[in-house]
Amino acid sequence: MGKRNKSDPLISELERALELGEFVSYKRSWDFVRGLEEVKQKIDALIWVEKGLELEKNCNWGNQSSFGLTRLQQDLLNNLGRREDAFNLAWADYIKHPSNISYETLMKFVEKKDVKLWHQKALEKAKDASLSGFINICVKTKEWDKLADHISFTDTGLLEELSHYTTEKAAKGLTKIHGLAAAKIYSALGRRILKKGKSKYYRYALEHFSKVQKLYGKAGRDQLWMDLVEKVRRDHFRKYSFIPHFEKIVAGRPLKKPESFKTRALKRWKQQIS
Repeated sequence: MGKRNKSDPLISELERALELGEFVSYKRSWDFVRGLEEVKQKIDALIWVEKGLELEKNCNWGNQSSFGLTRLQQDLLNNLGRREDAFNLAWADYIKHPSNISYETLMKFVEKKDVKLWHQKALEKAKDASLSGFINICVKTKEWDKLADHISFTDTGLLEELSHYTTEKAAKGLTKIHGLAAAKIYSALGRRILKKGKSKYYRYALEHFSKVQKLYGKAGRDQLWMDLVEKVRRDHFRKYSFIPHFEKIVAGRPLKKPESFKTRALKRWKQQIS
């Protein structure tokens, strides 16, 4: 792509936004930066980005945070040969918000010879700061042993608070080698659904509890399963659309496979035309 000139409408848009203190998306900013070829232009772009980061402190951009500008700042610094500065910013950002995304960004600026060292440091920081962040990073990097060890010491109530998007992947990855840790997560998944009290999701809770029963049985920890059964019975005995099916699992009877969307749609169609 050629050089940007002052008459470029994108330059005008960015200048106007910065003058007025308006939000500029990461994608829109990166469209501009990708077209820069000269070092001076990249330095100018870095100044604009840093101005945008300062503006956010006094401007209300709602849910449009400066995350994109932070990434852009780091990319520009790295592109200008200031890799260490980019790394330091990425590390500071990671400490504040450990997640898959901030982990990926951080490791992008780590020298190859130091990858293992900073991977371990990143895991330790995440373990202390964010349960969901630690789980997500362990799943991404397949650190199953470390994840299983941490889950074993984590209160089930804390696991119940996490989104199923985080815990289901973890449970699935742990199942083969770390069955007890997987069972603990599946138990939390099932109890989370029951606490929400939405009956349309009870079939998923039943599937989770069925997996718990199998995993505890395989590990020879039947008492842990019975302890869970008693808790579910005590806390949710009034959920009449759930308990009868749960008791079938306890009795060792297989769950009835739920009908597919296609089958349910065909049934409704036949009812309508009959």
